[in-house]
Amino acid sequence: MSVAGPSGGDDYCEITVEDGRTVLSGGDDCGKGKGKTGATGATGTTGATGATGATGATGAGATGATGATGATGATGATGATGGTGATGPGSCNDIDTYNPLAIEPLHQISGALFDPDGPGTGTVEAHAGVRTVPGGTYTWTEISDDDTFPLDACSISASSNGLAVTAADNVSFQVVTTAGVVWETQCTLVPFVAAVPPLPAVEPTLTCDDNWTLVTDQP
Repeated sequence: MSVAGPSGGDDYCEITVEDGRTVLSGGDDCGKGKGKTGATGATGTTGATGATGATGATGAGATGATGATGATGATGATGATGGTGATGPGSCNDIDTYNPLAIEPLHQISGALFDPDGPGTGTVEAHAGVRTVPGGTYTWTEISDDDTFPLDACSISASSNGLAVTAADNVSFQVVTTAGVVWETQCTLVPFVAAVPPLPAVEPTLTCDDNWTLVTDQP
């Protein structure tokens, strides 16, 4: 009796029984106790992830173009209130009036001071005015157009240096500056003269040609 294994290959082996004896014949590996190669085993589980490798060197590529401008951020919170600022320049506007009672009809003389261009502009003006009352119209004469007028004047007063009846009278004007310094000047008053036909009436006038001077013994 004989039993033949798979044919071909080194593991080929034929078993023959002759006279009660078992005889093996076949390939080179026959009789060496080596069996047939088994089927491929199942794939084993994936091994653990290896450690991260070292960072590679920075590449030598050129710098990229500048990106587009980002959107405008939200408005920030309102800041704290600032401190109170310094006090601004005040406005210098003033008027003073008196009536020389000895003159008929009644006269009224005024000194007016104001800022034509607004506070702190250095353009203070002073004017002397005269009229008859009631109902007369003022005639104004500027008294600040002299180089000696103090541009920091801030108040004015008007007063008489005497009593005029028919003759000229001196009218005194004084101003006080923002530094508290007193200056003065004077004008000549020619009173109203009533009409004496054929001569017409003469309206009162002020002639102001004097310079401004510092008052002796300042307050």
